[in-house]
Amino acid sequence: MNAPKVALVELILQAPHRGQGIGKRLMVEALSDREEPIATLLAHSDAPAIHMYRHWGWQPAGTVQSQPHWPANDALVLDLRVGLPALMDS
Repeated sequence: MNAPKVALVELILQAPHRGQGIGKRLMVEALSDREEPIATLLAHSDAPAIHMYRHWGWQPAGTVQSQPHWPANDALVLDLRVGLPALMDS
């Protein structure tokens, strides 16, 4: 993908703060003023939020293993021109 992009690291909320819309608001705030058309996100494939990311429009792009003995992470992409408005409306 040869386009300007912004990269996010997985958003992690402690259990008592999940399910309140905090993660979504943080994601929208982090991405809403970006000029790049594409956002990338690395997430643990077994993270509770992976289904939420997919629901918000993030699409799988592959896997990334940062270090030889570390688990692989899912690489996700979001077209901010389409996905961000949908995320804000969901």
